[in-house]
Amino acid sequence: MSAMEPFQLETSDCGGITVIRPLVREITYRNSRAFYQHVRELVSGLEPFLVVLDLGDVEVVDSRSLGILVAISNHARQKGGRVAIARPTAPVRELFDLLKFDQVFSFFPTVAEAAGHLSAAPRPVDAGGGS
Repeated sequence: MSAMEPFQLETSDCGGITVIRPLVREITYRNSRAFYQHVRELVSGLEPFLVVLDLGDVEVVDSRSLGILVAISNHARQKGGRVAIARPTAPVRELFDLLKFDQVFSFFPTVAEAAGHLSAAPRPVDAGGGS
């Protein structure tokens, strides 16, 4: 997948939680597909699917990228996981607040707080009693 639009991500670990940090100022129609593909590749084998999206460098998101964030969250929930958002910039947080994204995501001022929340929150129980 090297012929993808330029999109750089930084990944790290915070207490066993995967942290994904886009290294761009904008996530828009121009790069949102590449963002989604990169994130899907990074999290494809995660068990449990617990991810912090560190948006501290992102100042612009458009409707397509908002849809992709929701798709990432839905994918996590289908796998019994969750996604939290850390360090959203003021313009991004204002948009999230306006659109009531707090019903989809939990927001935190730091990566450590977001990771701590994901670590501490109870995980959904498998209806089959676990494996």
